[in-house]
Amino acid sequence: MTYDRLQSLTTGFLIGDNKLPSDPDVLLALLEAAFVEVSTLADSLHLMTVSTNVNALRMGPTTLVESTEVTSTGTETSFLEFKNEYLIRFPELPVVGTDEIDIDQELCVPVARLLASYISKEKGGIHKSIALRMILDYNAKVYDILSDKFNDTIAEFYSDSTDPIWSL
Repeated sequence: MTYDRLQSLTTGFLIGDNKLPSDPDVLLALLEAAFVEVSTLADSLHLMTVSTNVNALRMGPTTLVESTEVTSTGTETSFLEFKNEYLIRFPELPVVGTDEIDIDQELCVPVARLLASYISKEKGGIHKSIALRMILDYNAKVYDILSDKFNDTIAEFYSDSTDPIWSL
């Protein structure tokens, strides 16, 4: 979604209410606030990175990885451990109206809803509530993806096991 489209969507949410600020700097500041809020609450796949050379906002979700360790006797042991290897970076702010919003497509509507909640004189709570519900729904999808990866990691790790409990 482009920045122009996001502004149109927010305008649509505000029909019969306050209008979008005419000052582009004010609107950009409100967008930045909405980005902070969404990026803090949502485990955005688009904003997830392992690079430490970014403007990181917070740690991302924990994942399960296979690790190995060499014991003092020289024996190599494999084990599974939880690691937090992802960062959630801060989205880039748009410069012009044709710039794409730097967040997952599914999170653009919650961003617009949050913008509307900041501007609305009567329906701010409604817009915020809808945005939060949409973020929770998005996170549930992300956790499904990550849990599939989690289950695949466990299955692969134990596929060579001779223990009968893992052959069920």
